[in-house]
Amino acid sequence: MISISFNSVYFQSNPFGEHFILTRQGGARKKRVGHRLWNQYSRPHVFMKSNMANMVLTVLLAISLLLSVVFCLQFMFRVREYRSISGQINIINAERARVQQLAGECVQYSEKNQAINPLLEAVGLKPKTAPAGTKPGAK
Repeated sequence: MISISFNSVYFQSNPFGEHFILTRQGGARKKRVGHRLWNQYSRPHVFMKSNMANMVLTVLLAISLLLSVVFCLQFMFRVREYRSISGQINIINAERARVQQLAGECVQYSEKNQAINPLLEAVGLKPKTAPAGTKPGAK
């Protein structure tokens, strides 16, 4: 039996887990009937003694643990894949920049040497020129 005193109010619990408010009147403590401090659902020691509640909480903990491991592994594999793809994209962008620079230099060279124009027209770097003496199609 546990008793705690605050001025003239006493809190007492019995071996069955019931908590009562006791008051001091005339030097003796009297129990106020029906004044429990906690109801049966808010007492953690009674709730945790239930095997069903223990089992449910243990199952929920195990599910949470498994989901955490799955999500962690998914994250790790996706980050690894992202880094791999990101490296490949950087290589492709660098090659594209080199090819565009080469194409620009070829167009500039065609201004000095006209013999390269058919090759540039074939790959689409320069528009095809119409032969002299022909008019563009008129409607």
